[in-house]
Amino acid sequence: MPVMDVVVPCDCGSRFSFAVEPVNERLPLGAELLCPACGKDGVPLANRVIGENLRKEAKERAALQAAEPPKKTGWLRRQKKEEPAADPFSYPSHDPYDQARNKDDDSVYNGPNKLKGMIGALLGGLIGAATWAGVVYWSGYEIRYVAIGVGALAGLGSRKIGGGRDYHLGLFAATCALFAILLGQFFAAKIYLTEIGSRDLAELQYEFKVEEAKEAEELKTDADFKEFIAGSRSTLANLVSPDSITAAAIAEFKKTELPELKKLAKGEISKNAFVEKERKAFLASLTINDVFTASITPYLFFWAFLGVGAAWKLASDYGTSVE
Repeated sequence: MPVMDVVVPCDCGSRFSFAVEPVNERLPLGAELLCPACGKDGVPLANRVIGENLRKEAKERAALQAAEPPKKTGWLRRQKKEEPAADPFSYPSHDPYDQARNKDDDSVYNGPNKLKGMIGALLGGLIGAATWAGVVYWSGYEIRYVAIGVGALAGLGSRKIGGGRDYHLGLFAATCALFAILLGQFFAAKIYLTEIGSRDLAELQYEFKVEEAKEAEELKTDADFKEFIAGSRSTLANLVSPDSITAAAIAEFKKTELPELKKLAKGEISKNAFVEKERKAFLASLTINDVFTASITPYLFFWAFLGVGAAWKLASDYGTSVE
């Protein structure tokens, strides 16, 4: 590139000039240039002036070439006119966002499908709830931190099937995650009570009944029977007084309950038979309200909060600018 004269107007009002051979339309790398009046770094101003001068020269050359008549090189043959060099600093002649505004263009992302996203959140929540119940069934433990996985499945289902993230889909996925966690915990508690809890309770009842049967064998007087019957009928909320036990109650006890207690004390009733009987009685009296009450624990709220947060984080675009 030839040497050119550069006149730099400084911001302080002074002007200074110098000759330079530009490199890539700029001052050579490592060049230093200071204003002689104020001492300000003149390299950025000089680079700008060099660029403007080069663009001006390019435009002048293009204008001269366009004004020249075409040269004939033979019969009815004309030299192809050269196109002027494109100015890299000029504004584009077309709208670069025109294609993005065209809604018929399939390549433009218009956001997730809300209906598919809701279906995905429902499916993910149901799969998570079923998985939770299955974990309890096969492992025998109520693993409550599975709630995080339930929420994550609801959020991922909404995001993958819906084709992206959305604020409202995040709310829907979080709601689905909450209900799925409660549903999964309900069935997990039901499976636990049916398969494990009822048996553990019956075995505990067996140990208690054996001790009670041994005490019943030692009863002699009516006063002893009153004390025993009152104690067996008392609860923490309702204590029964021995004085309220009548002679008819003692006679009924000796006729119906005492023979069974003596058989239990002598081992005539096996543990397995007793446990199975008590287990069936417990399951027969078990209600939906009992299962729901057993499923709600203080720790559940903590894990449910984390599960709902996971669903919201995966399905919502809140806090992000681009999907």
